[in-house]
Amino acid sequence: LAVPWYVFVVLHSIPCRSETIVSSSLDLDGKWDFQTDPLNLGEKEKWFDPQVPLKQSILSPGAWQAQGIGDATPVIEHQFQGVGWYRRTVQLNTSSIHGDTRMFLWIGGHPGGVVRSAIVYVNGYKVGRHVGYLKPVEMEIPRHMLANTDEFTLAVAVDSRWNVSEEVLFGSGNYWQVKWDGFSVGGYGGIVGHTKILLRRSGWIEDSVQITTSPLEGKTDGTWNCRFGFQVRGDGGTSAIASVEITEWSADKSANAIAVASSPVAVQVGQRLSLNALILNP
Repeated sequence: LAVPWYVFVVLHSIPCRSETIVSSSLDLDGKWDFQTDPLNLGEKEKWFDPQVPLKQSILSPGAWQAQGIGDATPVIEHQFQGVGWYRRTVQLNTSSIHGDTRMFLWIGGHPGGVVRSAIVYVNGYKVGRHVGYLKPVEMEIPRHMLANTDEFTLAVAVDSRWNVSEEVLFGSGNYWQVKWDGFSVGGYGGIVGHTKILLRRSGWIEDSVQITTSPLEGKTDGTWNCRFGFQVRGDGGTSAIASVEITEWSADKSANAIAVASSPVAVQVGQRLSLNALILNP
């Protein structure tokens, strides 16, 4: 099974609901305004405000050490431990935010979200704080923070310092923290995951879908059984119909269904569900 697959676990509205439960996203990877904050002045001086200039720019995702941020040490060419401020203006068609649509900031993927914690601001409002470099950042942005305009200012203050009192996991992100030839140089820092704005309706599938495969019992023609485990999240009382679709993308970028899709089943928000689909012999 070496072919490239795209797996779609699809939520459909049940007949009594007028809106399909869907999710769309806006990619925020790329260039951000940036400045290190060794004296922890950023919040007091309102570095989340676009009227306050930040001195540098940086690409996200990527550790800031790999982009020339920090001073030289005997072990690593650039190193900075502390808070780094990321800021950018986000263009968003507010007409797409209506009804029960909810907006989230999501930072994640391999190898994680931010190293190691972050405070998020939207238009000067503090949205929340995230701790942990392996778990994706996922914060809802309340609609009243958007000021009814087609753009808003997003700021993320990332702290690369490991605080063992609130995060017990040491992790490879801080493997430099041990003494190396007599020098302790700390770990890396920054936004290391992909950044997106997600627009979701009243229910959605969690970002992590567990997939297991096994040869179909009693079959010798190369047919496999594929099992998908996931959880539906959202507002209480939301109902939907879920099904699985598996698509193979060939070299000419054409898409072909390669699976017998699962039968649609009813699902409730908060429910963990497993669906099966048969992978056909190509």
